[in-house]
Amino acid sequence: CGVAVVGGGFTGLSAALALATGGARVCLIEADTVGFRASGRNGGQVVPGLKPRADRVIQAFGAERGGRMLDFAHAAADRTFDLIARHRIDCNPTRNGWIQGEFSRLAREDLRRRAEINAQHGSDVEFLDEGRIEALTGSGFHYGGLLERRAGAVHPLKLARGLARAAVGAGASIHETTRAALLEQTGGRWRLSTEQG
Repeated sequence: CGVAVVGGGFTGLSAALALATGGARVCLIEADTVGFRASGRNGGQVVPGLKPRADRVIQAFGAERGGRMLDFAHAAADRTFDLIARHRIDCNPTRNGWIQGEFSRLAREDLRRRAEINAQHGSDVEFLDEGRIEALTGSGFHYGGLLERRAGAVHPLKLARGLARAAVGAGASIHETTRAALLEQTGGRWRLSTEQG
């Protein structure tokens, strides 16, 4: 094959799909079945952005690199839902946003600041006061919250299997129950050995 991909989770399947779509001869191997581990068993939340506040990312990585990281992270949900639509993946996609609730008045002010700063750096967020979060959730438990409008959810195992079908449709070959045993480079070429050979 032209490119070997090890692992049939979201990263490996997305790589195989992109490479095969671009014309590469792709062979993906997976020790179990596609989406068997975390990719197929997570909560299915598709939330753009990064955990640190945008200003802290810029401070840590600089304006140019930090800005690219933020742009990439903030567009992640858009790219995910576009990919689902483009390949007609049946994974129960919903796009109703995502709410982070706060449990104390002190934390609420930090969340308000996070919303302000992240919005300045491309995030589509809204700070929710007590009344607004209660109206949206039906619960008076939270002191405030943050709404990320571009977020949504999917059925993760269906998404993994849909990515696999799309990759195969683009020309990739996928081999499940095929564990990578050895990766070595000889003469400028890579050789990937499996338990079967």
